[in-house]
Amino acid sequence: MREVRQRERAQALERVQRELLERERHALQEAREAHRRQAFLAEVGAALSSSVDYRSSLPGLARLLVPEWADCCAIDLLRQEPGGRGERIAMMAAEPPGTSLGQESFVSRALASHPWMASPVSSERLPPGHLGVERAEWSGFPSNLRLPIRVRGRTLGVLSLVAARAGRYGPADSILFEVLAHRLSALVDVTLLYQQAQEAVRWREDLLAVVSHDIKTPLMVVRMNTELLKRAARPDETEHRRLASTLKAVDQMEGLIGGLLDRARLQGMPMPLALQSLSVDGLFQQALEVLRPLIQDKNQLLTVEVGPGASHVRADGARILQVLANLVGNAIKFTPRGGTVALRARREAGQVCIAVEDSGPGIPSQDVPHLFERFWKGRGSGKLGTGLGLSIVKSIVEAHGGALRVESREGHGSTFFFSLPVAEP
Repeated sequence: MREVRQRERAQALERVQRELLERERHALQEAREAHRRQAFLAEVGAALSSSVDYRSSLPGLARLLVPEWADCCAIDLLRQEPGGRGERIAMMAAEPPGTSLGQESFVSRALASHPWMASPVSSERLPPGHLGVERAEWSGFPSNLRLPIRVRGRTLGVLSLVAARAGRYGPADSILFEVLAHRLSALVDVTLLYQQAQEAVRWREDLLAVVSHDIKTPLMVVRMNTELLKRAARPDETEHRRLASTLKAVDQMEGLIGGLLDRARLQGMPMPLALQSLSVDGLFQQALEVLRPLIQDKNQLLTVEVGPGASHVRADGARILQVLANLVGNAIKFTPRGGTVALRARREAGQVCIAVEDSGPGIPSQDVPHLFERFWKGRGSGKLGTGLGLSIVKSIVEAHGGALRVESREGHGSTFFFSLPVAEP
């Protein structure tokens, strides 16, 4: 009886030891698999970060996937032009181990019958649903995964994996490839944003070419003809003054064009400013000298007021004249005949606050948040302006360390405020 009990204890101990060994082997295998997945993701990160263009990065990713994780791999993306068809960015295939010479090639069978491997995807054949990784079971190919590449809610492509061995992909692999799908989507998103930025740069360069050539040339003609008229005109003081005002406006426009080209050449660097102490009243008079004929033509009332302590600002004169010309010019433009335009300056907390007020129709409340956006135009503006003026004004004021804001009510006019550093006379 004792021998039987001893034998049972020995067998129980042996079972426990076998279970412990099996658990250790399983834990070791899981640790190895986890390390393998982490190493793969590290390699993926290096491959995808090699370029901002997915056409350069994705072939390297396909080489990482085959044959380590799949026997066939295809990465397809849709072209971005309207109605664009699929574009195969990468394709890798390898015969699985154990394929004999007499058997039909696994790769050829996959390419012949696999609906995603045969040709690039189209918008009609993109994977449905919203899963990060989708399993697909096809006859003869039991291990298949599709990784939809989604950017901002749109499916733009798919990565397809086919393996010869059944049950190749477990739950942990699905999680791994879901992470891969997110990284792929991020790369495609970055590439598309980079392409949009490059297109914006090209558009800016085209615009600058138009500004520098198609605008400067007519200005030269205006200058020459105005100077000829000024020399040939009768000694009439009013006529001479108007011609001189036209020439001064040409000077300002040429200066603005030169400044715009300089700003573009800096490619986003801070705006250069020639700061000095300037008389606020002098700035007002210079700006109004060009704009006064427009006020007189519309029979508008103009008032100018400079408060105590607001006599001088530290600023770039040419840039602030650009700001005043834009704001006062807009006030004149949108104020009806017989209306009023006011230009005021007062000192506030170490700065000079300048206000341009009009008695025009006011600005709709839904339009106010967009006023300083580039190329934005209100619905009622028609063909008046390009939508650039106020955005340029904002950048100039902010380059001086000031702020620009607006107060307006429909039917009660608008007031634009901007601030500049105060300076001693």
